[in-house]
Amino acid sequence: MRNRKVRRPASPHREAGWGWARALGWFSLMGALLLLGSSLWGERGWLELRRARQEKAHMQEQIQGLERENQVLRREIAALREDPYLVEKIAREELGLVKPGEIVYEFK
Repeated sequence: MRNRKVRRPASPHREAGWGWARALGWFSLMGALLLLGSSLWGERGWLELRRARQEKAHMQEQIQGLERENQVLRREIAALREDPYLVEKIAREELGLVKPGEIVYEFK
């Protein structure tokens, strides 16, 4: 009786079809990991979204600065159109123009 082998019941892991279930589980896990990786590091992922938001904020700051600069320039244009003495001052200081009959003395 010692030579008789005791047969154990078949393992549930060895049943027909269990390999497919395991493979399907692994493929599902890999697919989920790929989706997670893509959602974080992909072209339209979280990191790209974060970078785009930072770039948008930076561009909005630039736009606000340029709008302030435009307001200053519009005021200068309006002042030049309305004040002939300002135009004369700029012509004398920046362009070196003089009125007829004036004598210019330069000191260096």
